[in-house]
Amino acid sequence: MRSKQIKVPRGLIKKFYQHPENFSGFYIVLLKNGMETDVFFKEDGFVTITNDPNLIKYLKKFREENLNQYYYNGLFSVCETKDFSSFNERVKSEIVIKTKFNNNNLPKHLVINFYLITFGIVTIGDNTIKIEIVDNNLINDVDIELGISLMINLLNSLKD
Repeated sequence: MRSKQIKVPRGLIKKFYQHPENFSGFYIVLLKNGMETDVFFKEDGFVTITNDPNLIKYLKKFREENLNQYYYNGLFSVCETKDFSSFNERVKSEIVIKTKFNNNNLPKHLVINFYLITFGIVTIGDNTIKIEIVDNNLINDVDIELGISLMINLLNSLKD
């Protein structure tokens, strides 16, 4: 069977691992059904090249969910989320920001992503914004700080 390039919906990815060849944008992922595959990041999401008929059949059954992106710049994105089941990493640190922010137009929960790999969970409350940084060895501290800064700038730009 010839290999096919096929999109891997973000919602099917349970865990990311560093790719052994250490190429930028390439990862090994564990899918929700227990299968593993290598993926690479393209502007519209993750893709794998495979000739495994079981993997192809599994991936074709699922459509990519709408990410409800509030911000996207190619590397970083801020998205609404209602499903926290894929965030099984431990919280490494927490930032709480007191603000006079009016959150009427925003969802209660957002996630901050780097290459669509979530590293921050944002909870917007009355006069507070809580950002939980998940323990993820794939994203360095400089990128995390930049992502948090972008998130805060985004929230400031959305103030009523």
